[in-house]
Amino acid sequence: MLFGGHWLYFTPTAEISIDINPSIEMSINRFDQVIVINDFNEDRRKLADSLNIKYMNYADAVEQVLNNDTITALLSDDEVMTITVTGADGQQSARILSGVEAFTEERRNTYCFYASSEEVADAHGMGLSCGKYRAFLELQLLDPNITPEAVREIRDLIDRLSTDSENNSSSYDNRQNGHHGYGGGHGRGWRNRRTEQQNVSARSFQP
Repeated sequence: MLFGGHWLYFTPTAEISIDINPSIEMSINRFDQVIVINDFNEDRRKLADSLNIKYMNYADAVEQVLNNDTITALLSDDEVMTITVTGADGQQSARILSGVEAFTEERRNTYCFYASSEEVADAHGMGLSCGKYRAFLELQLLDPNITPEAVREIRDLIDRLSTDSENNSSSYDNRQNGHHGYGGGHGRGWRNRRTEQQNVSARSFQP
């Protein structure tokens, strides 16, 4: 019985990935408790160590992360934070995602998503958190030669390449057609896409 209880408690059934540089990923058990904390940024491992959130309820843990001085300072400096929820238990993942969205709806530059287990496996295979992996995939659409090693500057690169794409498209249209753009939305930046995805994240969840 003791072995069975230990196994139940320490088996992760959901994960919450918080990405803002540094990236922190929390493994959650079936009782909504944080049982593992992963930090994907070696340079800022101190942040994960300073967060006394292990064995906390996930809601309290997320609240503590969001209220951390380092995190609030980054968000105030116009950094973008993404929070990704995934898990084998669809009902638990949907409930956690809904709760996280409620925590963050009044916070600027913060976006919430659901990720499939396949997406998580691919992200971890590259040594990336879920949020960084999503950004990496979007960056690859702008530059197919990009590698996972570029993730430290991934947001700056996306913004710069998106701006270059928009400028090049506008210049081409002016020369060829004498007007601005065609097919609105081409070359939109990562932050704008995140705004659109935030609005449909709960509706598009597929347990």
